Amino acid sequence: MDDSIEFKSLYFSAEEIYNLRNYKYIGSDEGYLYKAFFNPVANFIVEYVPAYVAPNTLTMIGFGFTVSIFATMFGVYGIDMDGEVGRWWYFYSAFAFLGYRIFDEMDGKQARRTKNSSVLGMVLDHGCDSFSCLLLMMASMKGCQMGSNLGAFVI
Repeated sequence: MDDSIEFKSLYFSAEEIYNLRNYKYIGSDEGYLYKAFFNPVANFIVEYVPAYVAPNTLTMIGFGFTVSIFATMFGVYGIDMDGEVGRWWYFYSAFAFLGYRIFDEMDGKQARRTKNSSVLGMVLDHGCDSFSCLLLMMASMKGCQMGSNLGAFVI
C-alpha cells in the first residue's frame, strides 16, 4: 500500500494504523539449550545447505519429523490412548524431535542468509510449529498411556 494514500478506519486510530504499517517481527530465544546447542549447531549445518534451497523447504522437512513421530505412534500402536508402547519409539521420537528443532532453527537462518525472508515463510513456520505442538502432545499422551478418557482429552 502506498504511504501517500490516506487510510481512514472506523476501528483503528491513525497511530494504530501507523504502527501496523511499520510493524516488524523480531523474535528471540534466551534459553540455555538454544544458546549452547541449537543455535551453534544450526549455524554450522546451514552453512552447508545450498543457497538454492528455499527456507520453506527446511520448514517442511522439520515438520515432516514431527508428523513421523505422530504417524509412527498411531500407525504402529493404534488410535486408542492406552496400551504398551515399545521402547524403540521413545528413542525414535527423541531423534525425530531433535531433527525437528534443528530444521526449525535452520529455516530462519537460511532465509536471512539468502535474503529470502517473507511474511508467508513466517506464517508457514509458525503454523507448522503450532501443529507440531498438537501432534507431539497427542503422541506424548499416548506414550504416557493417559487412557481414552475425558480427562486425557481435556488436558
